[in-house]
Amino acid sequence: MKRWPVRSTVGLPHSHYYIPRIRPIDKSPLFRRKFQSGACWSAIRTQKLGDVGEGITECMLNMWFVEEGARVEEWDKLCEMQSDKAAVEISASYAGVIKKLYAQADDMVKTGAPLADIDDGLPVEEGSAAETSQEHQEDGPSHSNRDEKGEQVKIEAGAGEEGGTQRRASAEADLNDEMRSDRSLLATPAVRGLLKQHNIDISKLNGSGNEGRILTEDVQAYLENQKESPLSSSAARSTQAVESEQSETIQPLSRVQSQMFRTMTASLAIPHFLYSDEVNITRLSGLRKRLNLSRETQDTNISLLAFILKAVSVSLNQNPLLNARLDAADNLGKPQLIYRRNHNIGIAMDTPAGLFVPVVKNVGALSILDIAYEIRRLSQLGNAKKLSPAHLSGGTITVSNIGSIGGTVVAPIITEGQVAILGVGKARVAPVFGQGDLVERAEIANFSWSADHRIIDGATLARMGSMVKHFIEDPEKLMVFMR
Repeated sequence: MKRWPVRSTVGLPHSHYYIPRIRPIDKSPLFRRKFQSGACWSAIRTQKLGDVGEGITECMLNMWFVEEGARVEEWDKLCEMQSDKAAVEISASYAGVIKKLYAQADDMVKTGAPLADIDDGLPVEEGSAAETSQEHQEDGPSHSNRDEKGEQVKIEAGAGEEGGTQRRASAEADLNDEMRSDRSLLATPAVRGLLKQHNIDISKLNGSGNEGRILTEDVQAYLENQKESPLSSSAARSTQAVESEQSETIQPLSRVQSQMFRTMTASLAIPHFLYSDEVNITRLSGLRKRLNLSRETQDTNISLLAFILKAVSVSLNQNPLLNARLDAADNLGKPQLIYRRNHNIGIAMDTPAGLFVPVVKNVGALSILDIAYEIRRLSQLGNAKKLSPAHLSGGTITVSNIGSIGGTVVAPIITEGQVAILGVGKARVAPVFGQGDLVERAEIANFSWSADHRIIDGATLARMGSMVKHFIEDPEKLMVFMR
């Protein structure tokens, strides 16, 4: 290596100071600087099924509102899940493009399991990435040439990005238009299989479900309407004589039936104890009619069910065991009782979507009129198919007024998390012996109780049933407990 002479610069003017030469940089390909390209600045976020409460560990996926490749905004509808309580729409937690869907319609999804991957789509410096890629692929002779090529790559990448953006926007617009046009024809695979089995065009059906979804009930109604006119009696008899072989049709369970199947199957582990008694509701029926006539506004009539719920709540104050729940999972496998202060009474309700049990919360703090208003509100929500998990959760005991449809005695089934249930039969007119052994006309209804025999014995349930009967047959005594 050549050594440069060193001279003293002391006393020399500024222009004579020694300035060392700078060795030129070797621009050969061997010494070219290399850059490592990193991952694009874009995150894939996974949305999971959150906790729906009430100890529910899995839900059934009813339908997707999106598909892979579609763009969603935050709070857009992502899918609909069916729990033991109700159908719930799940909203997107992130804005971006759907990269992956982890489940299909009618699949069971565990709580905490992933539902979808969403690319948040944060901006990426496409030009820089293209320039780095160009440097890895080409070995140009000079730095200036590389700059020119890099700039050219930037322009081409930008043009490609603009064209790709336009194509993606057009595709997303077409997808959104298709989803909007087909929204009224959505159906689960089970329903589509039923349509295929009967060779029915789905466009001829009007869906009664959410967002116009086709339900099994819609297909059955269509089949009933398409039946041919009945044959004459002689032709019908001859047809029946010929068609002696039995025919069977396979029909999958609806979503509500599937949830009821799982819930009632779990209830089979509870040993039931049945207790039934006749209750004279003559005085209560007369009091209810007088109260409804004396009220200035008739927006809501006070029903017998409102009095029954209040009588159950007052009786629970003396029999708190029937408002408790049995916990056998904690405390190292030793079962224990958990007492609950509020009386949240579920009411079995027949709705167009099936059987639901909305809950009247904290009945002990409500008047009979307040209870009547709450029953009416929940009934309206049920008929409109708008009951949410909040309306169906938190029940501590249940009352099933099956008598509003028919039947005198019922053996109700206890659900998990509760230890007792009351079934009310249809009121009937019967002769009874009154004062002085005189025969009187009376309205009689059967009150049928079921209790968890693991913790509730017959005497406890009989005391609870007798106390409720006492308040129903002498309703004026309930006024003492009004708030």
